[in-house]
Amino acid sequence: SHEGQECVAVSLPEGRAVYVVTVGPGGVMKSIEHRLVRSNLKYIFAGTSTMKDVRDLFGPPGNSGRIERQARTWWEYKYVDYDMRRIIWVQYSDDGIVREVLDMTDPEREDICSPSYA
Repeated sequence: SHEGQECVAVSLPEGRAVYVVTVGPGGVMKSIEHRLVRSNLKYIFAGTSTMKDVRDLFGPPGNSGRIERQARTWWEYKYVDYDMRRIIWVQYSDDGIVREVLDMTDPEREDICSPSYA
């Protein structure tokens, strides 16, 4: 049975939308929640939140890497806030604890959603 199960759906290619779908009795969709939104940053706390907390909230990262000199792992989440393309970077220490959260305009895609004027 899938009752009460949460499934994560990521829009591709850049994963700018992440939805969590909750399945109810009989396998029927019970709810759908858009999770990769700016307002959910308030649930991530440097020094206490974990990799699992972030993955449960935002789903799998769109990109990840390592900063060796700081002994940190980073995850990247690209998203759209109204008509602005943005990126969230979350850095973790080796114990899996969030150490830094950055939210900024996507420098590579800043102009895509902006109106063009002739």
